[in-house]
Amino acid sequence: MPQAGMVFCDDLGPTTTAGLCVVMSMFGMASLLEIQRTELQNLLRAWWVDPAVATLSFSFWIDLYDREERKLGCSPRDGASLISALLLYWVGVGAWCCVVPPPAAQLPDGIPTSLLQVGEVVVELLVGIVLYDFIFFLIHWGMHARGAAAHKRHHSMGELRARDVLEHSAVDGALQVLVNIMVQRHSLWGPKSRLARALHNIVVTWMLTESHTCAPTFYVWRRWLEGVRRHRAHHLQGAQYYQQFFGYLDNARATALD
Repeated sequence: MPQAGMVFCDDLGPTTTAGLCVVMSMFGMASLLEIQRTELQNLLRAWWVDPAVATLSFSFWIDLYDREERKLGCSPRDGASLISALLLYWVGVGAWCCVVPPPAAQLPDGIPTSLLQVGEVVVELLVGIVLYDFIFFLIHWGMHARGAAAHKRHHSMGELRARDVLEHSAVDGALQVLVNIMVQRHSLWGPKSRLARALHNIVVTWMLTESHTCAPTFYVWRRWLEGVRRHRAHHLQGAQYYQQFFGYLDNARATALD
């Protein structure tokens, strides 16, 4: 049995395994609290589902690109900082939920039953990603303009790797999480659906991870989005690209400064 467990962890990869461990721990604690107030089948509608999806998504994407990086000869890295970042994320989200009640009870599931509803989910997803990218561009630009110490840790790595997406100060990480919470609250027609929120977390964590990796594969978002493609130049060459996904704001800024 121990050997089977080791094979299982090796197949998953250390990052995915770490994410699973964090999520399962939080699931256990959250379940003990929620089961007293709700039916078992409604646990998947509880407040902790969104951070669980984000944690597992980050863990999976980092592990995927880390495998490709190690094929290039990059050395394995200690996972302590990654686990610390994930745990700190859960502590922050838990504290936020104590202050600002999560909207879980008000959210529609968003499971489409028609083509129109599929379109609504896609629009919810796209609007959230565009808003996240727009708002954090302003924060990112501001941190560089002021030389904010909170952002310097994220630029302290000599060799930029996929897992460095989570290498940042508590303040820097908190700002990203708060922006994400903000754009996840509402859609154009009311509370954002659970499905759109989950898809948002999956896609955003993928794009952020891919923008930091040195691996040539999987070349997905870099193929289509300027911000994802140019982010390594921002880190390694000091290029003044502050938009994480798209490139129109950096292009407009450069034009205005010319």
